[in-house]
Amino acid sequence: MAEKSNQAPIGDGSLHVGDRVVYPNQGICRITGVAIKNIAGMDIEMVTLSREEDGATVMVPKAKVMGIGLRKVADVAAIDKVFDELASPVGNPQLDWKVRHRENAERMSGGGLFGTVEVLRSLHTLSRVRPLPPKERELYDNARHLLVGEIAAAMDIPLHVAEDNLDYALWPPQGMIRKGKELPPATLGPPAPVRTVGDDDLVSMMKRPRRRRRRLLPRSKARRTRTTRRRATRRTQATTPPSQRKLRRSRRR
Repeated sequence: MAEKSNQAPIGDGSLHVGDRVVYPNQGICRITGVAIKNIAGMDIEMVTLSREEDGATVMVPKAKVMGIGLRKVADVAAIDKVFDELASPVGNPQLDWKVRHRENAERMSGGGLFGTVEVLRSLHTLSRVRPLPPKERELYDNARHLLVGEIAAAMDIPLHVAEDNLDYALWPPQGMIRKGKELPPATLGPPAPVRTVGDDDLVSMMKRPRRRRRRLLPRSKARRTRTTRRRATRRTQATTPPSQRKLRRSRRR
């Protein structure tokens, strides 16, 4: 701890060299140092990260550390609250997928641990009703991968064990109990609606075919239609021989 106090703080002062951090776009990393790099003729202070998944080196400008959502790995108490959050019921999702995707992307980058949990939980609930679009499926996979890595890092367990725990939280089996409460088993599709008195009448009314209404044309368009018909009649009369005109008139009478 004495070494961290002598080092220059990173971001809001809570990060130091040697800390394990969560990078939303990369996963679990460790801060290995701070160095000045010359980029395009400018000296920029860069934070060097080592990605624990494959050992790759990631460099982030020190001034943008907080903007990209870099934060410390959560503790065990926070992970316990994560599983409580996953066990709680989900409200109605946003119907507009563009608005939903923008809100989830903002939660992933700046919402912290529970922002990632909210993204995963809402998209998981939606995926049980219908397939997710490609962009939302990618966002779901990123949130799941990030949460599995953070659970494994916080609880000091292997990745496959953390993934199993997360799967049990997302797809609770029959009779699973958490903190004395039985969790509802996971099912595909939306929950069955609760039928009340009068629902049969409402369903029969909804199934009744609607009477097709005659579409009324605007006054200007109706006037143009009548004019067009008159002109067509005049052209037909001009090209019709006189004998046929007399025959048509006699038939009308």
